[in-house]
Amino acid sequence: MGEEILLERFKRGDETAFIIIYEKYFQDVYNFVSYSVTFEVSEDLTQEIFIKLYKSMTKFKGNCSLKTWIFNIARRTIYDWYRTKKSFLNIDDFSNTLINNKNPEDIVEDNEELRNLIDALKALKKEQRLVILLRKYHGFSIKETSEIMGYSEGKVKTILHRGIKNLREILETKELKGGGKGNWKKNT
Repeated sequence: MGEEILLERFKRGDETAFIIIYEKYFQDVYNFVSYSVTFEVSEDLTQEIFIKLYKSMTKFKGNCSLKTWIFNIARRTIYDWYRTKKSFLNIDDFSNTLINNKNPEDIVEDNEELRNLIDALKALKKEQRLVILLRKYHGFSIKETSEIMGYSEGKVKTILHRGIKNLREILETKELKGGGKGNWKKNT
């Protein structure tokens, strides 16, 4: 069922339309959140995102896709959480989050290269990490990423380019220090 139909059904008071939207996007939103905060906080923030979505869906104007709008709410909710907590995840907490989360890492939890990549992602600036995750993990276009982040397309391209460059440097440094194989391919 198309997003427009679901939105119209919801606006007319059909609660099952929201349940369909929730089930369709829950896992993607949860994965996005879990890369930014600890496992314990991920569940609460994901629920908060869907509560905000529920309360504001009647205001959705359709200027972007529903998925883009949901991820924009997710990004703002994560930023709000960081502002209120005034604390940032350290690399050990982030790695533990991913190991305990088992999603999507359950398939490759013991993979050293994946752990190196996760550590390298965590070492990036928050905006670089989020842009890379939106583009490379979630598959959003530059335009959709710019809408989610609230940046121009040019700024998103710059952040992505610098983020990938920094990610490669971190992985190469780790490899030179004997910390594992930093096989980050050039075709990213």
